[in-house]
Amino acid sequence: MNKQNQLSRLKAAGVSPATLKNVSSLKKASHVAVMVDNVPVVLTGPALDEHSFSEALRLRDQQDFVSALRNAGHSGAITVRTIAGKDIDWKVPLHAIAVSNPGKVEMGGEESEVVWLFPQETHAGLPTFCCIHSEVESIATSFQRKKAS
Repeated sequence: MNKQNQLSRLKAAGVSPATLKNVSSLKKASHVAVMVDNVPVVLTGPALDEHSFSEALRLRDQQDFVSALRNAGHSGAITVRTIAGKDIDWKVPLHAIAVSNPGKVEMGGEESEVVWLFPQETHAGLPTFCCIHSEVESIATSFQRKKAS
């Protein structure tokens, strides 16, 4: 996908890349994680949230997402489990994806409604992929659509 198509897709998406600088509250919570070799790659939500598990399982099974993980250098077994925030080696600024308004490119920050967190990512490649890939983006926005119904 060329840059113009990526930008068009990002404008149409219901989520956009975001960064967070403060992770202190996240360290106190437990999260549902898509793990690669027991390293949390994507946090989909709170540990006690059934929807967070559903999203993580759908991500784990989405072949283009798995390919994107591999292309980003994540090799090994992909699993889903809960993890305590205190057990995560957080990279700051923290890459995330957040709810956005379709039709605009928004680079969300602290005030945005965060959908997923990427605690190990040092650049926005994987989060951006999740925003522009229609099937992965639909997983990320399924909860927002459900809440709006």
